[in-house]
Amino acid sequence: MLPRAMNAVHRTGHGGVEVLEHRTDVPMPPARPGEALIRVAAAGVLPGTAPGLGVEVDRDVLGAPIATWGG
Repeated sequence: MLPRAMNAVHRTGHGGVEVLEHRTDVPMPPARPGEALIRVAAAGVLPGTAPGLGVEVDRDVLGAPIATWGG
């Protein structure tokens, strides 16, 4: 059974790390056709490339699948 909520970092506005907010109440999305949900253990952030925030979220993650689309 999947949890109903997940942890996430939410961007509240323009700026640096001061606009990042850790949240534990983000609804867990369903896996859609051709997708899998992954429990992320680590993700990369690159400095200086996203307008207004100063970071770019990297597509490299470390994790394990927790659900796949069953269709």
